[in-house]
Amino acid sequence: MWRYLLSIGLLLGAQVTVPPIADAAELTDIEARGRLIVAVKDNWYRLGYRDVTGELSGQRITSFSLPYYLDGTGFITTSTQVSSLNDLQQIAVLKDSSTLAHVRYQLPEADITMVSSYGDAIAELNSGRVDAFAGDVSLLTGWQQQDSRYQLLDEVISVEPVAIAIPKGTQYSDLRRAINDALRRWDDEGWLQDRAAHWGLQ
Repeated sequence: MWRYLLSIGLLLGAQVTVPPIADAAELTDIEARGRLIVAVKDNWYRLGYRDVTGELSGQRITSFSLPYYLDGTGFITTSTQVSSLNDLQQIAVLKDSSTLAHVRYQLPEADITMVSSYGDAIAELNSGRVDAFAGDVSLLTGWQQQDSRYQLLDEVISVEPVAIAIPKGTQYSDLRRAINDALRRWDDEGWLQDRAAHWGLQ
């Protein structure tokens, strides 16, 4: 049901202004102010990134809506000699990320280079010191869209649902229900699938 769904950061990013500190609000407060304020990652091109003014801020993750997008661990390369997982010997992975466990399990014989940031990963790729960088397909798709040197491999080694962060507590039940109802409606109408195709995330 949710395999083609798009990140809420894409859906609302162009319409929402995020304050320096994001406080959780109840549904009645959101309805009264007339807009939904959503926090997203600031280093995830297309799904969550800073705008031209540099304004973006996060909020505390406590509870979640229904999943609205399925992401997964994929691989991106700049080498013309790499076309499948069988060609990978040296792989860069973000240190302390969930991706590390997936790569170690699926490719136990590969040599792993730990990197501290996406910038370091790009440097390793561009230098040719690694065959590929492993990360979330949604992130890597953004890299490929920005630079034609990057090529995504067809293989994906994990599937991970993505959801909207909502504060825990019964006072947020109406908000959670409204968000879930909207996600179901957008899925039934095919709008989320259309947006995923528009942003190149299918």
